[in-house]
Parts: sequence; C-alpha cells; structure tokens
Amino acid sequence: DLLTKFDGQPQITAKGATPVNEISVGNQADMLAWLGEDSYTYLNFNTKATKIVAASKLGTNSPAAVAGSDLWYFDASKESKIRTAVNPGVDSAALISSGGNSHAPTKVTVAWLAKKDQLASDIWLIGGGIVLIAAIILNIWAYYTMRKNRGPRRRTPKAPQGPKYRPKRARSQAAVRGRRSIRNFTAVAATGLVLASLSGCSISPVPSPTPSASESLNQNDPAVLNGPQIKKIVHDISAIAAASDKDKSEGNLSDRFTGPALKARVAHYKLQSHSRSVANLTSISDINIKFSLPASSHTWPRSAMVVTSSDDAKTLPQMLVLEQASPRENYKVWYAVDVLPGSKFPSVAAADVGAIEVDPASLFLKVQPSLIPAAYGDLIDQGDASSYFSKFSTSSDPFYQQVSKSQADTIAKLKKASVSVGHDLGDANVISLATSDSGALVALYMTDTYTIKPKKHSAVTVEGNEKLLYGGRGSTKGIRTVYGDMLLFYVPSVSGKGTIQTLGATQVLISVKGL
Repeated sequence: DLLTKFDGQPQITAKGATPVNEISVGNQADMLAWLGEDSYTYLNFNTKATKIVAASKLGTNSPAAVAGSDLWYFDASKESKIRTAVNPGVDSAALISSGGNSHAPTKVTVAWLAKKDQLASDIWLIGGGIVLIAAIILNIWAYYTMRKNRGPRRRTPKAPQGPKYRPKRARSQAAVRGRRSIRNFTAVAATGLVLASLSGCSISPVPSPTPSASESLNQNDPAVLNGPQIKKIVHDISAIAAASDKDKSEGNLSDRFTGPALKARVAHYKLQSHSRSVANLTSISDINIKFSLPASSHTWPRSAMVVTSSDDAKTLPQMLVLEQASPRENYKVWYAVDVLPGSKFPSVAAADVGAIEVDPASLFLKVQPSLIPAAYGDLIDQGDASSYFSKFSTSSDPFYQQVSKSQADTIAKLKKASVSVGHDLGDANVISLATSDSGALVALYMTDTYTIKPKKHSAVTVEGNEKLLYGGRGSTKGIRTVYGDMLLFYVPSVSGKGTIQTLGATQVLISVKGL
C-alpha cells in the first residue's frame, strides 16, 4: 500500500549501521509467506501525519538470509547505503534487510518524482503555434499583394489642370494600406506567443494519492514466476549442471536438482566413473528459452515447465520441469526431458497468466496421469493388442517404437532364459499443467525393470554400459536391470479429440544387479 500511495515509480533509500543493506522486491503474498514466523517491521503511510509509520511483528524463527530467493523479482545489496527504484505493480512489495543476522536498516526513505500535468501548457503552446503560422501566412499574402499592385509609390509633381471627372473606386479597389495593419496583427500574434510560452512554465499541483492496490485485488491466482525470474533460475541450473558434468560428480547438484532428475544424473556419473568413453547427458542450456508455462497458484508446492535450447542444431531442446517445495526453497529440476523431434506442443495459457495444476488422479483426462506408466507399459509389451493402443499416437512416437522393438528383440534372443519386464510409476510426484483445450501436459518418471533368469546349465551375460555398471561379464543366477524414463506427454481431455502424444523422453541406466 505504501508503494502505491502516489503516482509514479517510488525510489527507496535504506541506510543503517550494518555493513550491508539489501532491498528485495516481489509479490507481497509470496513475501509474507517467506517471512512466515520471522520478526519484522511493517512500514505504512500515515495520511494525517503525512509520514511513514512502523509497526513491529514478533516471531519465533531465527533470522534467515533474504537475498537470492527465487521468489524475488529482483534484489540488490550495497554497503552502508542503498537506493533503488521500484516498480510497484499491483501486488508488489519491498523487503528491506541486512546481510546475515545484523540489525535491519534504521532509516528508510520512499520518494516519488511528482508528475506535472502539461495539458494546459500544451494547449497554449499549440494555440500559439497556430497563431504564429497564421501570422506568417498573412505576412506573405500582404507582401505578395503589395508587389502585385506596385504600391505604395511616390507621385511626381504635375502642371495644374482643369476639373476632371473621376469615378469613385470600389472599396475593394482602394489602395493597399497593409503595412500599418500588418504591423498591428503581428504584434498581437507575438503577444499571444509570449503568453503561451509563459503559461507553459506554470507549475502543476502535486498529484493526489491514488487508491491502494488492496482495494482492487485480483481474484485469480497469479503466475508463480515471471520472465526474469525464469531466466535467473534457468541460468543457475545451467551453471550448476555444467560444473557437475565437468567434474562428473554430484557436487552442488542437489541445490537445483531433485527427484528423478537428480537420480538420473548421479547414476550417469557413476557409469562414467567406469569409463571415460561414456558421453555426458544432454547439457542444460540457458541461451534460448523457447517455451515457459508457470503454474498459477498461491500455495506450495509450485511448478513450472520450461523448454530451453542451445545454438547447436544437433542438440535436442529440453523440457525442464521445475518445482518449489516451500517458500524458502529454490526451484529444483524434477524432470529434464529431451523433446522428441517433430513434437508439436498444444496451445497453452500465456506465461504471465499461468496454467492450472492438474491432479495426478484427475478423471477428466483420457488416462489419469498417475496411471499412464501402466498404460504406456502395457502398450510397449502388447503393441496393437493392448487395450490402450487406440489411446496413444504410436506412429509418431520414436521412443515407443525403439523401446518396444528393443524389448521384443531381447526376449526373442534369450531363449535359454526367462525374461520378465515391468513398467511402473517410478515417482509419485507426477507434475501436470492444464492446456487451453482442457487437456494437460504431464511429466512423470517410469521405470523399466528387466529381470532375466537363466535356465539350467546356462548363464546371463551383459554387454556395453550394463557390463560397466555391473562390473562383470554376467551371472549364473540372473540379472536385474533398471532403466529410468523421464517422459512428457500431452493428454487430451476425456471428451476431447485426438490421442495421447509423447512429446519428450530421456532414458538413463539406473542400476544393474545380480539376483
């Protein structure tokens, strides 16, 4: 309310005895959620006293570092004294703090640059300009008329003559007396311009306070992230992933990765530790953000979907599915899915509006999001004999075609062993966001578990990456191999047209163990 008391962009200045002073700007509801049970001072504007007044709120939590949270639109810090301009927006608020556990700044100033109403002065200036143009035109016309009539001229003396009849001239044929009249007109015009110029210098009154933002609250949930926030988050994710991929170690990966995305990368680093020839997973680029769809929500956890790509045409774009578990945690990557070539995304809400989060058990989609792994797995196992065959678009799904063929070839090849394959939901956190046609973009984790048991007097051998991760050539008791699939689907509504489309897939070898 304080930031929107007057028109214009307020400038906040904070000063105190602390080494570092900070100003963070974000959505007020998010800011209060972040503060939670902390102690803080609330600043407001006292209209009668025309000054800022303070009210304290005592809390039970210990102070925490404010700067760097994903919730802030931007934050800035400076030693001793900080000053920054703030775009108040509709629901924006500013959080003034100090680094570490030091006392908050004690002197705070909020200033607005008064806007002057220039309408009256503009009217006078425009009117004066019109009068000046008219004066110039009249001067030119008078000069032209004077030249045309060749006057005024001196008359030479003549000898006396007798009376002579001279008809009276019409008024319009009278000799031009333009010089004196023109001088009078230009004087009037010049006077008008002086008045107009002086009126343009008049000082407008100070703008009156505008209604506070709380009087016009938006009833819809806002998008949980805006463009600059998404860019900042993706930049941090890209930097951490690049450092971990270079060292081939987990390092600080857990700061921005969790769930299947963290599990997949850690498992791949373990595989790479056995051989330098194993290539890195797809790097996460922050160069181009092709698609962004944050959720619209005021509660936690919060989610967002972002498609990034690099300038390398050989590298597939990636869908990063992000989630923020609580106000004080960063957004983390739950799924990092390679977008399949030729994938066409459905129409979705604008990024500044956000999408509704869809329940994993929703019955309004052709298949419940949490049941997709079982349905998709049955499709891989049974092919066109599956009861779900008509629900999926298999002809444009290269992941399905490759996995189903590989599985069928493996079973056909191992005639001296029994092979069982299970396709299961690998993580309960299925993240879904609604599309414009009441469908949903669904990101999930499916595990493919291959259990191979040799028959009598035989053994199971492993090759390639499975051999590296297992650490041996095979086993006489059997092998259990687990692959993790991070998948992205478009699921139409139960009454909608079309079939379920696989938009992205990333498969990682998770484990190889003997039975």
